[in-house]
Amino acid sequence: ASNGTWIAVTDEQILDAMRVLGRTEGVFGEPAGVTATAGVRQAVADGVIKSNETVTVISTGSGLKDVKNALRAAGKPTMCEPSLEALEKSGIL
Repeated sequence: ASNGTWIAVTDEQILDAMRVLGRTEGVFGEPAGVTATAGVRQAVADGVIKSNETVTVISTGSGLKDVKNALRAAGKPTMCEPSLEALEKSGIL
């Protein structure tokens, strides 16, 4: 446990947390809601939180509140025809 500390994170770390949560957990969070996740990731990198410790992070706020930053985090959407063949060709699947 950190026993009470604070961690500063950059905007890029917050956008990365948006990407990671979307990719690994299916969470579409907005920047303010995923900032705690970015902080925990930084705390682990700094050794403040050990990688074997259990941590709970509450993420609030839908990514639909801030679509502009969601696009910054995820990048330009891949467009394709609505078929399995097109999805496979595009590399999405």
